[in-house]
Amino acid sequence: MRNNPRLAHVVLAAATALLLSGCSQSGPASRPSGSAQPSASPAPGRESPLPSPSPGSSGNTEVVDFTDPEQVAAAYVLAFVKRDYTDPDPRAYLQNVKPYTTAGYYKRLHSSTSDHCDRYCQAGRKNHLRQSADNVGTVIPPEAPRSSKKVWVQVSYEESTVSSHGGGAEPAPKGVVLRMQKSSGKWRVAEKMRGS
Repeated sequence: MRNNPRLAHVVLAAATALLLSGCSQSGPASRPSGSAQPSASPAPGRESPLPSPSPGSSGNTEVVDFTDPEQVAAAYVLAFVKRDYTDPDPRAYLQNVKPYTTAGYYKRLHSSTSDHCDRYCQAGRKNHLRQSADNVGTVIPPEAPRSSKKVWVQVSYEESTVSSHGGGAEPAPKGVVLRMQKSSGKWRVAEKMRGS
């Protein structure tokens, strides 16, 4: 592959596709998903400077304003997308998202995520892949259902996958719609309706 950079890019792209298609789950049947709602295209809204904490790595959630559903939604996406080949197991992301989720949603994520490192996960480890979300933007669409205890937040972001060996795929635009629920004065993610 050293003599053929094109082949190296193809192999890296294939490994990236494998990682993105399910490193944290045992396969397509076990991927957590919301209802079959139409996809929400990324929309203009608040672009970062939303806080960019390192959720889970230091447990530092005090930079997130839990009274702002958009900030909590952005922090959740940063934590959910973040994957690293050094993660001890495919469920490692769960500790990162826990501060931003309701107990019920966390339980559903946990039960739908396998602890088995399948071929996608193994490819990510072999190729030293790291995945992250960048350029996170949020919006509460005017037509979105809302109440004082519930709101839908649309989050757009770019998903990046890079290898510690160098190189990586072009950032891919992604979007997700999250149902936020307010309890005890704090917003949390209660459901992921659409995700890339």
